Amino acid sequence: MKPSEILEKAAAHMERVGLCKGDFWERDVINSEIDAPCCALGAIYSVDPEADESVRALLRRSLGWEPGATPVNVIADWNDAPERTRAEVVAKLREAAELARSEGR
Repeated sequence: MKPSEILEKAAAHMERVGLCKGDFWERDVINSEIDAPCCALGAIYSVDPEADESVRALLRRSLGWEPGATPVNVIADWNDAPERTRAEVVAKLREAAELARSEGR
């Protein structure tokens, strides 16, 4: 799957299952982590467990991260902010998908 497809499917997945903070998936909700509320990275890995660094880099860039800057917890810190909403995370995943499409990925 292309990075744009992974990110678009991750956005749709999060719309369906909901947002989780502090972990990839809400493990205590149901037995299958794939159908549990998730964070932005959990949504990506639910769609493609083998998603590579380029997918995460696109999402970091949509958050304003500059290539070459230290990416430590950029996505997790943004996702887990108390004010963060599911709609905002879905929008950023779609923004990253659009960025990937603009680059032919």
